[in-house]
Amino acid sequence: MTPLSFGHILRDLFVYALYPGIVLLVFLSLVVMLVITIWGGDWRHGAWRRAIGALLPLVVLVFVIAADPAKNQYWAARISSIRLLFQFLIGLAVGVLFMEIGKQLPRSKSVVAKSIFAMFVSASFAFLTWSVAESILPHLHLLLLGFIVACILHITFRGLKEDKPNKQSNVTAF
Repeated sequence: MTPLSFGHILRDLFVYALYPGIVLLVFLSLVVMLVITIWGGDWRHGAWRRAIGALLPLVVLVFVIAADPAKNQYWAARISSIRLLFQFLIGLAVGVLFMEIGKQLPRSKSVVAKSIFAMFVSASFAFLTWSVAESILPHLHLLLLGFIVACILHITFRGLKEDKPNKQSNVTAF
């Protein structure tokens, strides 16, 4: 086996197996986050409101995909014409916002805030679905990469939820 053929095999593995797997993982994580956001709260305090808020972007998605393909291509061309650095920065900003709101949300007593977050998660899912359906995902690699990097770095350095200090341990790291 020559290095050139091994390189082709490795590239094919990344492009045709790992990349779709990562996109599928992002889809699944958005669905799980949406389900947790909707069903994780008290039923008496806004679960229906959160469900309706999450439903709105998906309803809009149906009409957008069913619309005239020329109109969809117009928006696809506009989105894919964004410079690569800006795509990455937008992905980073959305990822940080996504994670920070999700981290602060359990402390909030506001039913409206949780509904808006459910709508935000659903809109992210709808945008990713639309970009796959309209075949523009290949033009948005850096946007998706920025989103994933921001989420992973946020989890790494800030955690998924607020850690309460352990009162039993007086040991410090440094």
